[in-house]
Amino acid sequence: MKYVVKSRFTPTQDDQQRFRDYLQSPLGRKKLSEINREMIAKILAEAEADGKAGATLNKIKALASVLFAKAIEWSLLESNPATGIKGWKPVKRDRFLLKDELPRFFDALDAEPNETARDYILLALLTGARRENLCAMHWREINLNEGVWRIPRTKNGDPQTVHSARKQWRSWRLDGKRRPAVMSFPAAV
Repeated sequence: MKYVVKSRFTPTQDDQQRFRDYLQSPLGRKKLSEINREMIAKILAEAEADGKAGATLNKIKALASVLFAKAIEWSLLESNPATGIKGWKPVKRDRFLLKDELPRFFDALDAEPNETARDYILLALLTGARRENLCAMHWREINLNEGVWRIPRTKNGDPQTVHSARKQWRSWRLDGKRRPAVMSFPAAV
């Protein structure tokens, strides 16, 4: 039987990787009725023992919960085994480059031989955009004259406009031999 998924949840490459890394092996061959809260808790405890951060553990739990919620929606399961498992408090990052570190950072970036990696890092810094949006960027989304990048779909599903100095956009990968025809970053960096 084939199901059509109608949900706001759109799995990302990271979600697919988390599924393969944490959920597929321990749960993939089990019947839905065999999967219980203890199994999900064990998966999360093992990931925590391997040193995974609280944010990663929360994402694994959320992914499992979404999958089981879909099974409930399809009347394949009565309760969600990921419900009732405690969450982890994510550690907030509070590290910025210091004034004396900036020249060394930009010198190292200029010396980077991989042009795609160098451009990706620079554009990430200039725009503050998420990795998924940068990797999915198309040239047709960029208005060089206005210095604007129109992201058609962000993490929450809404479009977003990113403004940056026109000079920055114009200086970035504009010679004909470096500018790809379709995507700005043809593969994840």
